[in-house]
Amino acid sequence: MNDFFEGIDLNDTLSQICEECETEGMEPPFILCLASRNGAIRCLRVDHAKTETLAETKQEEFILPITMMVLDQHDEAAHVTITTEGPRFH
Repeated sequence: MNDFFEGIDLNDTLSQICEECETEGMEPPFILCLASRNGAIRCLRVDHAKTETLAETKQEEFILPITMMVLDQHDEAAHVTITTEGPRFH
């Protein structure tokens, strides 16, 4: 996954989000669900050493903002919005 658009490197942003989730006490591996208003979706399983794509749309590219949910191994969840200004936790 090498997405770069609207000044955002999605790989770096997702790494930053996962690090913040761990800092807040969430435990990997994480399930990340991303969606944008044009119907683009991606669902990932992220562990420290590996990222696995579980589902995604092929026909649509992500547009910002991207709405994201992070789920950890203890059923804790985080809601994040990714914009040109970076990620924002809710």
